[in-house]
Amino acid sequence: MFDPYNLAPPPLGVHPTTSMNFIKAHAEKTGIKIDSDHGTTTVGMHYQSGIILAADSRTTSGSYISSQSAKKIVEIGDSMLATMAGVSADGAYWLRVLRRECRLYELRHKESMSATAASKILFNICYKHRRDGLEMSILLAGPGRVKDELELYYVDSDVLRQKGKLFSIGSGSDSAYGLLDSEYEWELEDEAAHEMVQRALYYAAMKDAYTGGSVVVHLVTPKGCTKMSNTDLAELHEKYQYLLNGEEDTDSDPLPAPSQ
Repeated sequence: MFDPYNLAPPPLGVHPTTSMNFIKAHAEKTGIKIDSDHGTTTVGMHYQSGIILAADSRTTSGSYISSQSAKKIVEIGDSMLATMAGVSADGAYWLRVLRRECRLYELRHKESMSATAASKILFNICYKHRRDGLEMSILLAGPGRVKDELELYYVDSDVLRQKGKLFSIGSGSDSAYGLLDSEYEWELEDEAAHEMVQRALYYAAMKDAYTGGSVVVHLVTPKGCTKMSNTDLAELHEKYQYLLNGEEDTDSDPLPAPSQ
């Protein structure tokens, strides 16, 4: 029987001695070492106007920067987006599978799949391949089960699925959370939300060597998906470096000296 959630090539876990977990556990004995550091920073934030997704564009293999223009925000449908972190090949492959499943659902039922159902498909994939060395973390934003409702889900290869309003994933997520947790409000305006996620990605890039390139921001609303910006981190550094150093903006007018 055809299983759409099987890997196209035979998975590493077909035989116990060829699984990724087995290779890593016996690296010293066999001399086969596969251990690349993975890094990125992506943010998902649900507020009054919609769900805003932001991600950097750097991909790395260990200490080597392999690309500064990777696409980490992926269109799943007309009104659904996903961000990915972890192993790029894992995320890209399974998000293509998810996009196919969402398209087939749309053709069969004449309506878009909800983010709840799509996240469940990803969760089932992660569960099925939990022993095959799968490494990915996904943020999924799209329509909810109720009309004009939006939902934001986090799914990862450790078989965790969670719905929420604010997530950051990747190696720079701790730095991003430091800003997001202190400033997030449901009543944010679009401009303020846009600036907040840009600053969060900038802070993450300054603290994390695996985050870099440019910051791409998308907005998901009940009407569809919109690309808000694609800004090089060098430009954000010119804009926000004084905040990182805890200094005042030198472009603003100085305060008058206190009277004697």
